[in-house]
Amino acid sequence: MMMNSILRHFASSIARGTVAMGALGLSAIVAPAMVMRAQDPPVSGALIYSSLFFGLLAIVVVMAQVMWAGKLAPRRSSTRLAATYVGESAGLLVSAARYLAFTIMAVFGAALTVEGLTTIVSLGDAEPWVLIAVVALMALPTILGKPVSWRLVFLGVVIGVGTLGCVLALALVNEVMGNEPVGDFVASGISDVYVQRDVHVVAESLVTAAFPAAVIALISERSLSRVGQRRLPARRLIILTALAVIAISVTSYFTVTLHLRALSENVPTLALAASYLGRPGYVVTGIAYMCLGLAVTSAAYWSLPRHISELAVERLLPQYLASDDVTRPRIISMGLTALLAAIFSPALTDSQAGTVIFVFAVFTMLAISSITMVARGRSVLKESVDRTERSSAKASAIGFTVCGVAAVGMVVLVIVANAAWALFSTFALAFPVALLLFFRRGRVRAVQKLTPTDLTAGRTLPTRVHGVVLLTRLDMPTLRALTFARAARLSSLTAVTLDFEADATAALRAEWKEASIPVNLTVLGTPQGASTSHIVDFVRSLRALRPSDIVMVFLPRIIAASMWQRFFIRHTTPRVVSALRLEEGVVICEVPYQLAPEEADE
Repeated sequence: MMMNSILRHFASSIARGTVAMGALGLSAIVAPAMVMRAQDPPVSGALIYSSLFFGLLAIVVVMAQVMWAGKLAPRRSSTRLAATYVGESAGLLVSAARYLAFTIMAVFGAALTVEGLTTIVSLGDAEPWVLIAVVALMALPTILGKPVSWRLVFLGVVIGVGTLGCVLALALVNEVMGNEPVGDFVASGISDVYVQRDVHVVAESLVTAAFPAAVIALISERSLSRVGQRRLPARRLIILTALAVIAISVTSYFTVTLHLRALSENVPTLALAASYLGRPGYVVTGIAYMCLGLAVTSAAYWSLPRHISELAVERLLPQYLASDDVTRPRIISMGLTALLAAIFSPALTDSQAGTVIFVFAVFTMLAISSITMVARGRSVLKESVDRTERSSAKASAIGFTVCGVAAVGMVVLVIVANAAWALFSTFALAFPVALLLFFRRGRVRAVQKLTPTDLTAGRTLPTRVHGVVLLTRLDMPTLRALTFARAARLSSLTAVTLDFEADATAALRAEWKEASIPVNLTVLGTPQGASTSHIVDFVRSLRALRPSDIVMVFLPRIIAASMWQRFFIRHTTPRVVSALRLEEGVVICEVPYQLAPEEADE
């Protein structure tokens, strides 16, 4: 029993760290390539090292901010903190930034999968279509409510990250021993001296170097976790970050030293594996990266509905969205997300657009979070008289002001790098926030109108309750509806049908008389002019003399047991029911009848 408990605890701990490990592993693989792609040939080795130093500085600032925020407010999400201390729109903006970042992370995972696939088979012009297919197909398990098991995700992460470590270790051993690369994968195009660059190129290189820092900010907080597990533990975050920094530094070193330009447009370590291990190592590394890419995509998609549920728990979205039984909103939101991600995935991966938008979204989130923590510190200074709390609040206000300035500076740097992508990012963040605020405010207004101003009004009991059973034929569902209506002990009960066809009406009268049903059958209209308005007029007549009376309309509803039966059964609401729902004092009661499966009939 104790061993099983230990294994369950260990498994849950691994599951909680899988997303962080996979995201940082992905950043360690693709971050060096992002810095290279930001420069036009010849690539400057000096600029690569400068960007690496800038990325390390960004990691230090982000680590300090997220760890300090986790220490001051470990039990509350950044979304709730922003909504409390800054405003509801700020909380929604933080949540929109997280949602956009996880979506782009899923696209990056799919791009790494396709990159690994190209080591096995040449895709050629079909590569963008394969990427679109991977992005769309990997979203299906989450859309259907059956996400990929975390054990498979963890296995894919271990395979990819382990292979990355082996490739870098092998390269370091060969470097120490002075062994030359095996394959001909060295290319000119990387200069060891500084090359004069345009300010936009330098800014783009620095922005892409901040990608790992943005990943750290994204994974430092979990969605829908227990209160004590909301923040990633500081020790685990430091260890994973240190390993990622080492991998990025070693990859950047070999990229410059060996002039790895061939095969390194997206993944430099693939060229590194090919240089020291030849074709077999190149293929094996590609397969391992495929596993990691699929794992990261699955984890990112798995995080999106959890984030929506957390917004519902935080009361920023309707509370019913927090339930696991709500399928339609999940299908719509995830389906639309997967569709947009698939459409824009080639543009996000073929250029630096995805990286720039990711960094812009995350650092916008960090800037708002810094403002939130500053506002929190000032709130503590206004309310608390404790000396220790006030000292901590003053220090946090100053520290988060510095972090906020750094985050805003990164956002400005993104604008300098590419104003068009920054504008697109702003629209991508502002549109869902504006949409959510519009619906939320409309919902608040509707709720305010429904709130009673006088609790004694509208509580007078009705004098009589009349019953009307709608029917077209005398079958099992109709008999059940009649039985339920009789069991309600109503003041009066009438069965109503329309005379659309004389022969059918005569047959119904005969069956009714033969069944000896103790309920009056009323036939309305004539075959030449029968319409649903006759039923509406009949129901109105029951309340004409006594407006305080209530009319309960019973309607048989057939519930199919299989898809084959549902194909032949009408599920649309009858027009007369839609009309009766607009009548005051009318209650619609659907009586379900479960249709037996075909196997049971046989």
